[in-house]
Amino acid sequence: MQQVLAGQDRLIELIKKYDIKMGFGTDFVFGSYKSLVREFIARTQYFSPAEILIQATSESAEIIRMAGKLDPYDSFGEIKEGWLG
Repeated sequence: MQQVLAGQDRLIELIKKYDIKMGFGTDFVFGSYKSLVREFIARTQYFSPAEILIQATSESAEIIRMAGKLDPYDSFGEIKEGWLG
């Protein structure tokens, strides 16, 4: 975790410089999901609230759709009537 945090500023700098899509996700396992809110808070150092919401919603869906065959829903992230009903 310390190595990740040490490189975080540089990572964000490169993401912004090259306009890389940044989704929101986690590698947390074994019930650590309560710590997920920290990711939203940490991003406020680098992004506006609107940018963070876009990352957590539509950009995350776009990234998942890039998985092609691994995306069993084909239109993951869309909000429409009857989408997965």
